[in-house]
Amino acid sequence: MNKSLIGIHLASLWNSVLGRTSRKGKKRSLGLKILIALFAAYVVGALLLSAGMLFYGMASALIPLDLSALYFISAGLICVLLCFIGTIFTVQSQLFQAKDNEILLSLPFRPSAILTSRMIVMLLLDLLYSLLVMVPAGVVYCFFAPVGPLQVVFYLVGILLLTLLGTAISCFFGWLAALLSRRLRHPNLFSTLFMLAFFFLVYAGIYGIQGYFTDLVLHGEELLTALHRAFPPLYAFAVTSLGDAAALLELFLWCALPFTGVCFLLSKSFWKIALSKPSGRRRTQVLREEKAHGIGWALTKKELRRFFSLPGYVLNDSFGAIFSLIMGGAVLIKGRDLLEMISFPEIQSIIPLACAAFLSFCALMNIASSASLSLEGKSFWILRSLPIPEKTILLSKAACPLIYGLPCILIASACCWIAFPMSFLEGFLLWLVPTCVQLLSALLGIVANIWFPRFDWINETAVIKQGMASLFSTLGGMALMIPPVLLYLQIGSFIAVEAFLAICAGFFLLLSAVCWIYLVTGGVKRLRSLS
Repeated sequence: MNKSLIGIHLASLWNSVLGRTSRKGKKRSLGLKILIALFAAYVVGALLLSAGMLFYGMASALIPLDLSALYFISAGLICVLLCFIGTIFTVQSQLFQAKDNEILLSLPFRPSAILTSRMIVMLLLDLLYSLLVMVPAGVVYCFFAPVGPLQVVFYLVGILLLTLLGTAISCFFGWLAALLSRRLRHPNLFSTLFMLAFFFLVYAGIYGIQGYFTDLVLHGEELLTALHRAFPPLYAFAVTSLGDAAALLELFLWCALPFTGVCFLLSKSFWKIALSKPSGRRRTQVLREEKAHGIGWALTKKELRRFFSLPGYVLNDSFGAIFSLIMGGAVLIKGRDLLEMISFPEIQSIIPLACAAFLSFCALMNIASSASLSLEGKSFWILRSLPIPEKTILLSKAACPLIYGLPCILIASACCWIAFPMSFLEGFLLWLVPTCVQLLSALLGIVANIWFPRFDWINETAVIKQGMASLFSTLGGMALMIPPVLLYLQIGSFIAVEAFLAICAGFFLLLSAVCWIYLVTGGVKRLRSLS
């Protein structure tokens, strides 16, 4: 029975990323399968290479100083944090708010079996995150120090145990958030604020990581002693990775006992939380006159209501808007100090270009349209049955990221124009380029969602975070940033910044026009073929 449930959840996870076949039962073509495999290999390879470069810098500084334990503590800390970040936002929706909870609990499945199957799936997902970090860390270590077979075995076992610890921490905080949100009047608002606070803490830690690496080199021995007291599981993992059997037993206790305790805690409250309804006062119904609006605006308001009602949707698909506002506030406060630090006129002259590049990157992360079609779920047929033109449906979904993304870009651009010395034309182009990128990102997101829809999801997180459409629109948008970069490397030395920004704006407008034309022609046909 547990095997069946695990198979169901794994199949759901796989389909949430790649989607299913068409309604006519046609399988994907060989070319599409090869393209998806190459794309997946590229993503995995890029992540492994990035992690390898990070650990190579750490190993070259720590291992020659006989601080191998500190190297493995740092690797273990990154592993646990990645597991925590990767699953903290899926615990609440995957365990307690899944759409099939009531169906599964009505079947002859024990609640403990349902919970165990979902915990195993989350554990496998965390194990994947761990391998993306720890495999490069282990390979890099082999270049700097001799490694025996027993040490390799201990290292692999240590990775598995650290994954248990990361899953236990994320499940505990997810359980705590689910328990608190059920007692609040506005649970979605609480979840959004909780996740925002968490992310700000994480990025504050990332901002100070350079100082952490400096302390690693300058005060390695003292820091190792302090970490031993503060994080005993990480120290036990480090000593285990060096081949100590006694430390392996200690690591097992530090990781297996919390995981067992969290499983016991969840099993006692899973039934109650999964079937409970959010508390709150009954709303008073008030009759009022509503102004008549067009069909397109009505559909756009529907998309905006859905967007702001899902905390995971807001956080995953509005990072760009949040970071652009942070960037605008930062340049207003620190802009003058930054200009004093930059004494070269050549560097000061490209400040508008650098600001436009950062805001364009932020615009690429406002991709609510990449999941908007899939989020219709099993009610997609209702939308299709209404007498609404398909073009209106698609463009209303593309409008959602424009409504919350463009004002943030405007505010950040105005802050940069005030903080840095630039002409009116430079300030205008500084706003125009990321605006064009935001338009392209919104249109590209709905194009990707047409080709990679997912309507039979169990929870919204499967579409928002793990869908192929979201991944394709993000990485595809970043790939479209490569031609301007290559062009600047070729002609940047003898072309004015204003002229280059104008070329970039025209390039992104042209791509946006291509996506627009496809949506109102081929996109409409594709939408009609979906079920």
